[in-house]
Amino acid sequence: MKRILGSIVSSVLVIALLGLLTGGLTYGVNQWFGGQEDTQLEDRTPVYVWLRPTQRQWDVPLLAHYRGSLPPYTLQIWIPAPDPTWTSAVIDEVTVDYEGGTNTKRQDDAVVWQRADGGMSLRGGPLKDLVTLHEACTITVKGHVLTETGEARSFSFSHHFIEEPVNSGFAAYWWVLAQEG
Repeated sequence: MKRILGSIVSSVLVIALLGLLTGGLTYGVNQWFGGQEDTQLEDRTPVYVWLRPTQRQWDVPLLAHYRGSLPPYTLQIWIPAPDPTWTSAVIDEVTVDYEGGTNTKRQDDAVVWQRADGGMSLRGGPLKDLVTLHEACTITVKGHVLTETGEARSFSFSHHFIEEPVNSGFAAYWWVLAQEG
């Protein structure tokens, strides 16, 4: 009985010591499409687009941690140097064509964003969770911009996104924290 109790106490102490030294074990998985990509509107206005994965995490302090960057993905759009006469942009339709043959079209309520310092950007709204698969796809965006005079000018652009290989593995928690920041 003393031997079993001694083994249990020793195991708990070893786990506690490892937890303090390493912060616990972290498992991470990343399913990305790479970084920001650039494309342009018909009038050659540059547009930057990227797919932001959903971040998931949970922790059992000093024991186990999970970090994941996984589907679904939100489409981020930034127009760094819009025409000075543009006051807002409206996205009317977004189509996602996956290489595997699946297609989705979103014609929700119009997505509107306003001009701000540093360009025009859209960071959420109805384009949240737009891409649901970690698979190469082409995204086509159609919409229009409104000018100071009230004129509406249509625009569209497409961009092909290629998925990166799934990256996963285990690491010490303190090392993960050092990498994050």
